[in-house]
Amino acid sequence: MNMKNKILEQIGLSKNESEIYLALLDLGPSTISKISEKTAIHRPLIYKALPELLEKKLISQIQKSKTILYV
Repeated sequence: MNMKNKILEQIGLSKNESEIYLALLDLGPSTISKISEKTAIHRPLIYKALPELLEKKLISQIQKSKTILYV
């Protein structure tokens, strides 16, 4: 676990939430598939973590055509 993950977990994020958040910082606007590839977290777990990150207002979602991107 790197220092960034440790800090994010200390402020209340789960391990998956912190991994997803950091991946989005690196990737920019991304689909769930891209997030899964970057983090090696299975898609169902990403679907579970995204609403928590949205509720905490750490990420947002945008719709581009028929695709939802997370930022």
